[in-house]
Amino acid sequence: MDEETTASQSSGIASRSESPYGATEGSVIAPSSPRTSVYSYASSVDKDLILRELHGRMVNNTNDKYILPADGEEHGRLDVQHEMLKAALGGLYVRQAAPAVRRALAVRKDGDPNAILDIGTGSGCWVIDMAKQYPHVEAVGMDLVPPNFASPPPANTRFECDDANLGFSQYFPESFDVVHSRCITIGITDYRSLLGHAYNVLRPGGVLLTVDCDMLVYNENQEPFPSTREGDPGFSWMNLLINIGIQALLNRNGGANAYCNTSRWIKEMGENGCPWDESGERVVWVPLGPWTKELQGDRVNRREFIAAQLMQEDFAGIGGTLRPILVASGNPEENVDRWIREQEAEVREMKVKTYIKWICNWAVKKRSPTTPTIPLTTLWEMNLTLNLPSRGEVPPSAAVRGSSAPPSNSPPTSIYSFASSADRHLILRELYGRVINNTIEEYSFPVDREEHGRLGVQHEMLKVALGGLYIRQAAPAVRRALARRDDGDLNAVLDIGCGSGCWLIDMAKQYPHAEMIGLDLTPPNLASPIPDNVRFECDDANYGLSQYFPESMDVVHARYVSIGIKDYRSLLGQIYNVLRPGGVLLTVDCDMQAYGENQEPITAMREGEPGFSWMNLLLVATFQAMISRNPRVNDYMHTSRWIREMGDTESPWDEYGERVVWIPLGPWTKELQGEHVNKRDFIAAQLLQRAFLEIGTTSRPLLLAFGNSEEIVDRWIVEQEAEVREMKVKLYFKWIFNWAVKKSG
Repeated sequence: MDEETTASQSSGIASRSESPYGATEGSVIAPSSPRTSVYSYASSVDKDLILRELHGRMVNNTNDKYILPADGEEHGRLDVQHEMLKAALGGLYVRQAAPAVRRALAVRKDGDPNAILDIGTGSGCWVIDMAKQYPHVEAVGMDLVPPNFASPPPANTRFECDDANLGFSQYFPESFDVVHSRCITIGITDYRSLLGHAYNVLRPGGVLLTVDCDMLVYNENQEPFPSTREGDPGFSWMNLLINIGIQALLNRNGGANAYCNTSRWIKEMGENGCPWDESGERVVWVPLGPWTKELQGDRVNRREFIAAQLMQEDFAGIGGTLRPILVASGNPEENVDRWIREQEAEVREMKVKTYIKWICNWAVKKRSPTTPTIPLTTLWEMNLTLNLPSRGEVPPSAAVRGSSAPPSNSPPTSIYSFASSADRHLILRELYGRVINNTIEEYSFPVDREEHGRLGVQHEMLKVALGGLYIRQAAPAVRRALARRDDGDLNAVLDIGCGSGCWLIDMAKQYPHAEMIGLDLTPPNLASPIPDNVRFECDDANYGLSQYFPESMDVVHARYVSIGIKDYRSLLGQIYNVLRPGGVLLTVDCDMQAYGENQEPITAMREGEPGFSWMNLLLVATFQAMISRNPRVNDYMHTSRWIREMGDTESPWDEYGERVVWIPLGPWTKELQGEHVNKRDFIAAQLLQRAFLEIGTTSRPLLLAFGNSEEIVDRWIVEQEAEVREMKVKLYFKWIFNWAVKKSG
């Protein structure tokens, strides 16, 4: 190695604001396996080999088909686009591909490193996020030019300069577990052949992921704009600019729009049958700015809102990206600059309601029956099992560090996977001093360590009250459902709205051979390592349970989830679909009112009235605030009837039932006084008292957001806490348990 090379390699990584040539200093290829790529440049002397200037922007100097910019400005725009796709997809890839990706990236028993290849890596943001999420994996980014980094990439990434049109002969066959490409057909002369090369370098069970932006602009009805003539009805400067850009791209590469055929070409591979275990396509429509009625007002889907905003920011800069090729194609600079000005103003001000269509394809290479894998420990699981402090020390942001869904071989997993604290705004936000979810407005109770601690107390109370993790009437069916299976499949339990994860963790200890899946809007704050057979996934159950195979769960449990569910009856149907024959549905709900010592509802609402209770007043006010966000918050009252009414001609259940359990708020009943008391009932009453001491602070953010003054709310909480602590009012709470066993025939 010469002196100049050594100096350049030790000089560090240039920021995006520095000269684009700065990124070419040193070698971007670390010696590793699989085999590395053909281009390796050691100093700025070589910059002319890969970069050139074109109408004020830096483009690659290798492939004439692709002459969109490759400088720091463009890589910054691609970073915005990457964050938009993460928000739109809920992660780094479509949810349908998530289980296959996690299986493919499970640590290998044969000692070979797992490997990811990102073709056309651009700014490198996708491969860097994947490297953080899977720190044991070797992540390789390939492009015509190196990325412009703002900070050092993870140690398990490397970047190679190569032209994918030359194929992948530099890599060993079957050496990658995941191959990803995003918007690359512009520069590929034979995209169908490239898909074949990607197949060849994939290991059995490996996953191909492609993402493409349709080269059309769509109107508010998701139809192509009818005109490109200024003044015509339906005219859009955005549409005009993209149409002229497409023509310029097609003039250089007739296969620039080959992405339209991706799904068909994947299906048509193989001479003697399909070489894929599964494949699919998903179309995602993203509005160019938050103009849709669903994204207006206070109650919007935050993830979709963020995606629309980032899409707007991304495409506000698309004119600058297209300018070099538009001018190089013979369009006068004066015209091009006007198009760009008008287009940027149209996008920023949302003058025209526009959609952008994204097309995501995935395919899983047929797996050898002996392909070895062992369970993966992702960054999130490492945080859970290695270095999480006690619940009292965990910062709110800790819950989003790493991946919240460790992989598994079955069933499929969920959509949200967070690789760093930079993503926390996607799932967490602050509301009046507490941390709540940032995904849905219907559920606005805290999800922080304080609330998860309270839920832990409530869980222990229910265990004592029931004498176990579920009502005894359902126990025989649960044990039958979770008996080891003769067909070799894993038993599986799904806990919807798992909260602190305590029920699921206890089930995992009781049934160590079963796979336990906890589903919630946010990950739990855990104080100690979780059992190996537990994983947690972040998803919104309002979207259904289609990420799981039909008839893949032996037990589905839901505790107090109707607060955040818009259509609880439909969710019960979704649960039925994922239950195996003989599988058990378990639901637990706390009636949303306080009852007096005669187990009758408290009617007095004014201070000083006979029978008045601050606890009841607080609950009624909270219930009103909940109803304002989700009118169907009390659908739990219909659970038993809706279970019974399932099925068109006959019941789809072998058995079902409901049980009501009354628990006093503190050990005030005469049965719990004196020496000869039922210890289990006494402990349950004490734990309910402890859990409900903190119910005021749980409700506080919601009560304030509803418009109640802080002074009034804080007084309610002070009075309610004193009432509960001193048992000034004799109160009962009513818990409702339903169970049903799916027909096994």
